[in-house]
Amino acid sequence: MILDYFGGMIIYLLGYFWIIIPLLLLYIFSFFQTLFSIVKNGFKYNIVKIVFLSSVGLYVIGWNIYESELLKSKIVLSAIMNDDLYSYSLIFRENGLVEYEINGFLGFTENFKASYIRVGDTIVFSKIPSNNSFLPKKILIDSTQNALFTTTDSTGKFQTKKEWLNHFVIINP
Repeated sequence: MILDYFGGMIIYLLGYFWIIIPLLLLYIFSFFQTLFSIVKNGFKYNIVKIVFLSSVGLYVIGWNIYESELLKSKIVLSAIMNDDLYSYSLIFRENGLVEYEINGFLGFTENFKASYIRVGDTIVFSKIPSNNSFLPKKILIDSTQNALFTTTDSTGKFQTKKEWLNHFVIINP
């Protein structure tokens, strides 16, 4: 669950272990100290600690509900492309939004959102959902090959021969 936060918590943990580990240990110590204090001194004496410890728990629960599929539109189409170190996924939703997720080494995660319009067998992005030129403005849906093709030739015609990193495999039509 921690890997979902901040796009690659392992990388942050390696870089900022001297901050993250003490804070995590202090929270765990405070939690158990509060439990023992409740047993010894009662609930009223520890109300401030309980409120602060509970607020962290409620934040984690709220964030997970916000990021879950409960509050999002239905998935219309999803596709994935894998290379040596990364996995790229496109999730097209019923409300016209697309989520572009990049997952990589050591828990690296990057998410982009944009909107799209489906015109026949072509998907046109209103804004390319990434900060690089990996995804084009238009992609082709080829249901016979179960793929989304991303590359075009010099005339602008989609190349529909499956090659390395030129297509996403449709996993949920």
